Amino acid sequence: MSGVLLRRLFTINNSARILNSAFLNKWAVRENSSNIIHSALPDIEIPNITIPEYVYKDFNKWPNKIAVECAVTGKKFTYEEVRTKSRNLSRAFRKKLKLDKGDVVSLLLPNVPEFPICVLGALQAGLTVSTINPLYTPGG
Repeated sequence: MSGVLLRRLFTINNSARILNSAFLNKWAVRENSSNIIHSALPDIEIPNITIPEYVYKDFNKWPNKIAVECAVTGKKFTYEEVRTKSRNLSRAFRKKLKLDKGDVVSLLLPNVPEFPICVLGALQAGLTVSTINPLYTPGG
């Protein structure tokens, strides 16, 4: 994406000119001859661990603190509950449902506190996760 196109995208709304110029200066992109766009920011270090390992790495700091909470129902889970329930679900996927590493599961859930538990449990079991939110509408 050329700098000209990027500038045009950010100047569509005249009321945001100051924000646009600040954004362009801070987050400018670099291009090279292979048509690959790179951020002007330095590359980030990506650890060689699974997503659940990355998510759980600091859970021991707050085992009894609320990790997820439903604003509608008030249902909540602590960090330790999320980890325990995810681990139990992971075992159920493998032992009870006989799913193997690499199998694909589709999780049909709205935005509820159980969502991260289900996703983390499936990922811990080595499954590939496809999510579906039943509240989404076509084209929405």
